[in-house]
Amino acid sequence: AEIAEFEKKIEEKKSDIEETKKKLEEAKIACEEQYASMKLRIQFIYENPSASLFELVLTSESVSEALNRADYVFAMSDYERQMMDKLTDAKEEIELQEITLEAELEELDMMQDELEKQKVKVNASINEKKGELSSKAAELSSANAEQSDYQAQLKEQEKEIVAELIREKMLKILRDEIPHGTA
Repeated sequence: AEIAEFEKKIEEKKSDIEETKKKLEEAKIACEEQYASMKLRIQFIYENPSASLFELVLTSESVSEALNRADYVFAMSDYERQMMDKLTDAKEEIELQEITLEAELEELDMMQDELEKQKVKVNASINEKKGELSSKAAELSSANAEQSDYQAQLKEQEKEIVAELIREKMLKILRDEIPHGTA
């Protein structure tokens, strides 16, 4: 029962590991997609430098347009920074998940080693009990053989006793039928 319970725990751990692997793979894909997207945005900004912030503000037709353009540039910059932070967080999370997964795999290996040790103990115990059982069976067989010998001796002694009783009875009958003094 203990081994079956341990095997169940191992199967559950394997299932957990598979689920973690799937989540890790999904996180890696999402991180790669986010990185590729950010890379394209940065590449576009550098390849198409339509205007610097300074130029955008100076070429504005009004102060409100200049402020709107400046807000837009700052918002884009802030967005890129947030995306970079998310990317960094995602990479850290992936690293943490990989460490967790490695720990789970080590735990699984230890569980499987422990299971093997338990199986060895159980098999050793089974073999020991089989040896004891064989020994008891041999003792029983010997006792049965001894009992059979005693029974055979007893039957032989019974036959001898019966034969002796019959002989004595025959002798008595013969003595009683033959007159005493006529010989």
